[in-house]
Amino acid sequence: MKSAQRYFIKMYYLADHYLGSQRQKEENTIEGILIKKLIDKSYIENESKSGFEAASRTDRFVSARGAVFSFITQKSFYPEELNSALPNDIGVWSVAKIPIDYKPRRNAICRHYKYIFEYPISYLVKNSEFDIDLIKQGCDLLQGRHDFINFTKKEKDKNTVRDLVDIKLSIKNEFLVMDFYSKSYLRQQIRKMIKKLIELGTRKITLKEFKFLFNPMKSFSYKPHSPNGLILWDVKYPKEVNFIENKKGKERMFNFFEEKLNYNIFRLNFFNILKDGRG
Repeated sequence: MKSAQRYFIKMYYLADHYLGSQRQKEENTIEGILIKKLIDKSYIENESKSGFEAASRTDRFVSARGAVFSFITQKSFYPEELNSALPNDIGVWSVAKIPIDYKPRRNAICRHYKYIFEYPISYLVKNSEFDIDLIKQGCDLLQGRHDFINFTKKEKDKNTVRDLVDIKLSIKNEFLVMDFYSKSYLRQQIRKMIKKLIELGTRKITLKEFKFLFNPMKSFSYKPHSPNGLILWDVKYPKEVNFIENKKGKERMFNFFEEKLNYNIFRLNFFNILKDGRG
C-alpha cells in the first residue's frame, strides 16, 4: 500500500457566491466544496481522517489568490484532476509535498492580504477632504507590535497583541491599494484598520483620535469596513516548503480573471453610457 503523503495546495477563489471559506453545515462555503471534491476524486475518504486544514479563514465576500489548504492522502495528487471537478471560481495552481506533521496554519511565517479601495482617488477627492498623506501616517503608526484590541472583534480572554510587519500603499489604475504583512491577524483586524484609515484620510477623525485607538484601557466599538475589496494574496512558509506551480492551474486562474475583467469592462461602459444620458 502506498504510504500517506501530506500536501499543501495553493488556491484562488472568488468569494461572491460563498458564505466564507470555513465549512458550515448546509451552507455553500469554499472548504465545503473543496472537501466534497477531494472525496469525489478519492483523495480522502472523509473530513475527519484527512488531516484537512486551512492556513487562514476568510469571511464572506473576501476572495483569495494564494489561500493554502492541506490534506493527507495515499493517492498521488494531480491538480488538473481536482480542478476538473471544481467550479471555475475556485482552483488549485501550486502544490507542495510536505512532512505529515506540518500544519498550514502553525507553520506559516507570513500572511499577505491586499485591499483594493472601492472608489477611485478622483472620486474621494471630489466628495471628501481626502488626504493620502494622513493615511500614510496612520499606516506608519499601525506597523510594529501593538495591542490591537480596538482594531478587532471583541472576544473574551483573547490575546490581542500582534506584530504588524509592514503596510505598503500603492496606486493602480486610480485606485488605492494597501498590502498588509503579518504572521497572524485578529478577527476583523484588517477591515477595522482600513475603516479607521479611511476615516483618517477623509478627515472624519483626526490623527490624535486615531492614536487614541492604541490605548488598550479605552474601548471603541464600530463596524469593520466592507469585505469586498479584501484578498488573501499569499501565505509564506520556510524554504523547506517548496511549492511547485502547476502550469494548467495557473492558466485556469488567469483565464478566469480575464473573463471577469472583460465582463466588468462591459459593465463599466454600460453605466458610463447611462450616466452620459445622450441619445
